[in-house]
Amino acid sequence: MVASTARAAPGAKPGRRFNEGTVCQARSGIIPLRMHPRESAELDTEVLFGECVTVLSQRNGWMHVRAELDGKEGFVQPQFFSDRLFTPTHRVRVPSVFTTRSRPVQSPFVAALGMNALVRVLTTPDKFSQLQEIGWVNHSCLIPIDQYEKDFVEVAWR
Repeated sequence: MVASTARAAPGAKPGRRFNEGTVCQARSGIIPLRMHPRESAELDTEVLFGECVTVLSQRNGWMHVRAELDGKEGFVQPQFFSDRLFTPTHRVRVPSVFTTRSRPVQSPFVAALGMNALVRVLTTPDKFSQLQEIGWVNHSCLIPIDQYEKDFVEVAWR
């Protein structure tokens, strides 16, 4: 069983409903996309922070969605999404990273982001980047969205 690192979107309400056709963006580290609308259902894939989905329907606390990146359909819980979209500027280039409330690494943890999570960098003083809505992270963990890793073997080793 895969452990979920999903956390509700900032300010999200568990009973939140989105209209059909609404495009929503993941506001949690890793959100399970399930085959059926229940916690025990088989995991099909995952939606990472910053990825967009289109709501196909919603009932009983679950949304039937289509992922924008790969077109996969499945079921997710709405509290992990927001209809306030941001345009990503970077993606996570390491297997996982924790964001913090402020620049020092000793500050409280905010979220865990997986490789290829999409984020928007607001500012980059020193070695840290302030991310929209999700805190701070060491800038070396990010890569601009329009750049790609050159050495696929090195990426696999990470």
